[in-house]
Amino acid sequence: MKMKEVCARTGLTERAVRLYIEKGLLSPQKTWRREREYLDFSEDDLRRLEQIGLLRRYFFSLDEIGGMLGSPSLIGETIAGRQKALADEAAAREGALKLFTALSGEHFEDVPALCARLRQQEDRFSRPPFMAQPDFGRLDEESFEEREAWASAAPSRRKRRRLKRTLLIGGLAAAAIAALAAGWGWYRDNRMGRVVLSSILELEVLDKGVDTNGEVGVYWLDAAVPEDAQAMGLPAQFRLTLGTGTQAYILWDGAVYGHSYPMARVEVFLPNKALREMGLQDASIGEVLQKVYSSEEYRRDYLRLTSFQGEY
Repeated sequence: MKMKEVCARTGLTERAVRLYIEKGLLSPQKTWRREREYLDFSEDDLRRLEQIGLLRRYFFSLDEIGGMLGSPSLIGETIAGRQKALADEAAAREGALKLFTALSGEHFEDVPALCARLRQQEDRFSRPPFMAQPDFGRLDEESFEEREAWASAAPSRRKRRRLKRTLLIGGLAAAAIAALAAGWGWYRDNRMGRVVLSSILELEVLDKGVDTNGEVGVYWLDAAVPEDAQAMGLPAQFRLTLGTGTQAYILWDGAVYGHSYPMARVEVFLPNKALREMGLQDASIGEVLQKVYSSEEYRRDYLRLTSFQGEY
């Protein structure tokens, strides 16, 4: 079985599969043809990759997975360690939630003002642990440690990058600069903007589904918030469009029905183009949130779920 088929059947990327091989989590058969390495995966390899993918969705690290695969007697100890780590994180998030709830509704002119206010409040609540390297991609298929390993691995990629840079210096320089300028303009308008809100909230999942547009599925879920969270301006119930791809599926798959308000991180982000069209470049946080919350279309486009702590 070739790499392309393995990725299609498991939903993993080639980067992730090669990293798992590098970490010694599986050993597919290798052959060499014309100085190139080819991997041939068996059904056992496929089952092993599915197991690794499942364990990763439950936040086990690659070292923990390798330990359990090599020594099944470590499974109980590893689960206990993972349980404690998640409990510690949940306690820290609960403290942060209480702090943000205490600050909700206040207006901050700039980041120093926000930091000063946080310092006044943080001693009243359990303080979140300092993270020297925050793992913002924890729910992604590839974690920070995986991306770091991939970035440091393959010298052949560095050779290709050097070749591309050499070509750009030549006759393509003018065209490349023009293309970069146009691309930067689009990126500035559509990918850069203003994060108006990034907060941990309680969300109850009422319903979830997938809207198909051709062959692409768009994941969504209907959520409700308790009364104390509604004080931030959120409607009692609303629909969150998660988007497409692996990350959207993981959030969607992690959402559960009937759960009594699990913790989730919600973000309101408006790109620069939307801020201009809505006339909100210089608006206060409260004015922007009121505008976004007042429209179902705006909530769908600009209200995002970035992580979800519900039970799988």
